[in-house]
Amino acid sequence: MMKRITLSSLTAVILWLSTALQGFAYNNIYLKVEAYPQGAGKVYASFYRIDEGEEVGKLEPVVELKEPRQTSEAFIRTEATEGYLLAGFARDNGNSSFDDGTDQQVRVNGETGFFSAIMDDEQFDGNGNTTQALNDANNALEELTEPTDYIFAVFTKGDVGRTYPGDDDMGYVTTSKLDNVAGETVTFTAKADKNHHFSFWTDSNGATVGKSTTLTVTVAGGVTYYAHFAEGDAIQSIQADKEEETFDLLGRKTATTRQGIYVQKGKKVANR
Repeated sequence: MMKRITLSSLTAVILWLSTALQGFAYNNIYLKVEAYPQGAGKVYASFYRIDEGEEVGKLEPVVELKEPRQTSEAFIRTEATEGYLLAGFARDNGNSSFDDGTDQQVRVNGETGFFSAIMDDEQFDGNGNTTQALNDANNALEELTEPTDYIFAVFTKGDVGRTYPGDDDMGYVTTSKLDNVAGETVTFTAKADKNHHFSFWTDSNGATVGKSTTLTVTVAGGVTYYAHFAEGDAIQSIQADKEEETFDLLGRKTATTRQGIYVQKGKKVANR
């Protein structure tokens, strides 16, 4: 028996199709990626995930990616030249050159290579006509002369700080100087995501070398320090710092001369 199509059901279908079609809109990503310093490594970028099983040799290092996108997803994969280590990624501050300590360090998932690129602010909506939206985006993309996002993959012969493999979804690491050299002092900072906490640092040999979120070392060259994270919030252990303002749990300024729970920089900490 054939179902009868009512006016109300037909109207509902038309409204659903209209809403679905109008949901398509495009922004442009003009992504430029570059290895720093030149010759220290190769950078492979894609709007589609570069699987681990794919041979790097079959890919050509990518300098620019230009494409209308509905999301800002992009992927970066690197290959360090012998003697170098990947120190991290930095977003250009607008002068098209790497400025250590000034360019913002960008979080890239160490396992997937995923990060969110910056898209063009202008949105191209075809009002239900997806072809028109795509055409408008492509036309605007041809007129872009400057990248919407410019990323440096920074390599070093010094020391590096990384999230321990498997903990990438729990937190990340920033470095006071990505391009460091032997003899310098460098500080690594572990930053936990919401509902997670930092646990401890280990060196390349697996030895525990610190339990504070910051780890300052004299660069030896070729050492990788790993930040370990865990699920759940935690009160961090601290060392008393006379120069840091400290408050008790009632908000009264105090000193961390005794064991207990205090507040520093708006966070609960434990002096043990």
